[in-house]
Amino acid sequence: MLPPDSTHNLEEQRSWRESLYRLIQIVNTSGLSDLWLIAEYSLIGTHRIDAIICGFSRLFGRPLALIVESKQWNKIGDGGAQHADQVKMNFANEYRMHPVAQMFQYEHQLEANHSVVKAGNIQLAVLAFMHNLPESQKPKLFTDEYRAFAQYAHLVFVKDDEARLTHYLGSLFKKCSGEQTAKQFLAGHYELSRADFFGITKILQRKDNAVMLADQIEVSLAFDQLCAEFKKNPRHMAMIVQGSAGTGKTIVGLHLEYLAVQRHLIPLRRTIFTFAKSRMLHNILGQAMSASGDPRQLPYLDMLSEHDYSLVIIDEAHRMSDVPQHIYTLVGPNTRPKILVFLVDDHQCVHVKECGTEFVLKCALLTAGITPVCKQLTVQKRCGFENHFTAVLRHLFFDEQTPSQEPAASQFQVTITDSLSGHRQKAQGTPETRFLRQMVCSHGLVEPPFS
Repeated sequence: MLPPDSTHNLEEQRSWRESLYRLIQIVNTSGLSDLWLIAEYSLIGTHRIDAIICGFSRLFGRPLALIVESKQWNKIGDGGAQHADQVKMNFANEYRMHPVAQMFQYEHQLEANHSVVKAGNIQLAVLAFMHNLPESQKPKLFTDEYRAFAQYAHLVFVKDDEARLTHYLGSLFKKCSGEQTAKQFLAGHYELSRADFFGITKILQRKDNAVMLADQIEVSLAFDQLCAEFKKNPRHMAMIVQGSAGTGKTIVGLHLEYLAVQRHLIPLRRTIFTFAKSRMLHNILGQAMSASGDPRQLPYLDMLSEHDYSLVIIDEAHRMSDVPQHIYTLVGPNTRPKILVFLVDDHQCVHVKECGTEFVLKCALLTAGITPVCKQLTVQKRCGFENHFTAVLRHLFFDEQTPSQEPAASQFQVTITDSLSGHRQKAQGTPETRFLRQMVCSHGLVEPPFS
């Protein structure tokens, strides 16, 4: 066992001693002792999959990885939770993510970002293992606000469920070695997300919900609560989402619009996704909307009249020039109650007159009588989940403190040159440069000057 430290805490140690030990026992008694088990597989930030059992599918003969979400719970609190994705524990005001939501979140993360899984070379399956939870407590996971999860009740195994779990594992896996699948899985890696903007069409067609990761989930939950309060008592409300480059602000914004329309039944015609100034994002999203059959236009914020919107999402809000006037136009006297969402990066203001920082927005909203909900995005999906990348840049340009613990190895380098031509020379021919050129050309924009 590894000693408890900043990477492996006491709760994880208890999981290894109890849950993993019981799981291994059940696998062995199922006659599947040749399967391989990966413990504490790291995803992003502090998120880890408790266990992944690797082998081959009994039905299809293909490599199969079973995601096991393990919980130590022995009792579930009464009174429900504020969100359907959360479960109230047997402690005052303590909530945890629902095990069904957790296991499918991990599955979605691997499908979206793990190179081998995304290529379709390994099939995934999921289950939740709650060996301390009495059978009498299990119905609480699938009633009232959790009814949507009831269809997956057969994938949740509780105390005294060993026989059923043994049978389930036997139905999934062939009795053969899982070494090949495990090594193939571990050889995979998280790729830089090149699909974010290309996936916009799917989101706009309402075919799929954007996969929220790490701190994006907190933003989603906070917005969900904001919408619920808005429906009970319609009034001007606001949320400011601060995030560095690559943290997924645009995708989060689209996801929030999805939630408002699909879950809270705000009419699509009363929602608008707009931009302060970004021409590239405007063109990319505009073409994606056209391809998805969405007839709406994407006016820039300066061209946006108050209209009768109930939800206004402003991307790159840091590039706003006259914040008080925009706020007055949107929430001034005799305007329709609405939710405003500002997606902001204080360090991406381009022109000296651009002042839509989090502080300025807060002041303008408070002056208008609106107390905003403020959230932070820190996990940089577009940068391979390396949180230190923009922190290094901030230290370089703004003298902000760098993280105390940086990864031992990084696929990024910060290089300073004394001319733009030097930068172009270093960037010439890299895979990222070739992809950027391909992405820009595919959207009909001007090719970058480093051809």
